[in-house]
Amino acid sequence: MIAHQALTILDASKCPCGCGGWADECADPELQDVWEPRVGTHWRRAALDQGKEDMKDELKEPGAFLYVHDQRTED
Repeated sequence: MIAHQALTILDASKCPCGCGGWADECADPELQDVWEPRVGTHWRRAALDQGKEDMKDELKEPGAFLYVHDQRTED
């Protein structure tokens, strides 16, 4: 119960736009010049996107889904 309340409070503190920041920081005009946009690569997302292209036909099968496997581990 307490963990659920803590998670609810934490989620409410996040910016509603989905940027991942804290709501109070994102709305603070004093901080308007501290944010610098940068481009990063999310390699897991890149692998999924590539898989969607490479496995189009397989994914048309009923119930088929795409996931990533960490090749550093054994099945």
